[in-house]
Amino acid sequence: EISRLSRPPWDGTMTDGPPEGKMQVEASGSQPGYSCCHKCLFSCCSILFLLSLLELVLASLVGLALAIVLSLLLLLITALYLVLLRKANEGNAPRCRLWFRLLVGILAAPLALLCILALGIHLQTFFNAAGWERFPENCPVRGCCRWSLRKASCREDQALPLLIANVTVEEVLEEIQTWVESNLYWPEHCIWVQPQAEEFSLQHGSAIIEGRAFLRASCSTSTWKFVDDIAWRLSDVTCGLSPGVLVEVHSQQRAGIDDGGHNMYRVRFSMSYLNETFPVMPFDEAC
Repeated sequence: EISRLSRPPWDGTMTDGPPEGKMQVEASGSQPGYSCCHKCLFSCCSILFLLSLLELVLASLVGLALAIVLSLLLLLITALYLVLLRKANEGNAPRCRLWFRLLVGILAAPLALLCILALGIHLQTFFNAAGWERFPENCPVRGCCRWSLRKASCREDQALPLLIANVTVEEVLEEIQTWVESNLYWPEHCIWVQPQAEEFSLQHGSAIIEGRAFLRASCSTSTWKFVDDIAWRLSDVTCGLSPGVLVEVHSQQRAGIDDGGHNMYRVRFSMSYLNETFPVMPFDEAC
């Protein structure tokens, strides 16, 4: 009671306050979180910028117009977002630009996902070449298409090899090479690989088959330029008194579980070209 009576009245001024150190901690308490958030966003956008630049370089080397356009769009969007983040971090951006930064981030996300996906598939097809030295024995992936005597497999299509009567292996080889190098009846760009000898002998029913040549090419899809592999095996066939050439074909993608039907159409168009050049029939019907 005595201490209250002896205390001087308050004159309206603040003489006491929190310690100076505490004020500094509270004043700077929100700043580390704010700067950390911006540093994280800045790092993510920088990574997206570098990835889109890498995709632009690869797309330019391959010559894919669609990927070049997407990469350029992502480069511009990420560069704009980096500028906005830097201005916001410096305190120069008004609050009304928040919606604009959000819109730019929303636009960058799907483009970044698409470019990263395309970049990953391109790198996988580059490092995952088939490297066949003989005709493949089976289809290791679901999208593969194979017209062969053994383990034939192809979606929504016949899977029987073709027999071309009264021709030589050299004539059929020359026509297949013409189809590959001239892109006849097929919009893909294919690269011919030097043929190799593949010798074997077997009997299939009444037919005697003797292997002669193994042919191979790599083809880039028309839209995204993903690289796939296609191979042919040419064999001499004696079916009764009629000699001929047995043509087996195998097309397989380098990346992904499925290919959307590209292998099937590639096989079908290559065989259609042979059918227009030679008298071709399915092997089982011939023998």
